[in-house]
Amino acid sequence: LGIGCSGAGYLLWCTALERLEASKVAAWLYLEPLVTVAVAVPVLAEPVGLLTIAGGLLVLTGVFIVQRK
Repeated sequence: LGIGCSGAGYLLWCTALERLEASKVAAWLYLEPLVTVAVAVPVLAEPVGLLTIAGGLLVLTGVFIVQRK
């Protein structure tokens, strides 16, 4: 986990900070729960409810708004 998840995450974070403002990079952290759900559904057979989908759409909308110029 340290090399795979944390190491790759840190490397991607630093690479993103070289190319974008810190405030725009920070907004991408809100996608983490969506990635967790996307992995949990096939791996753990987690059910996805209407509230999860609605919350995901709200998160995507928020990240989109922050990334606009």
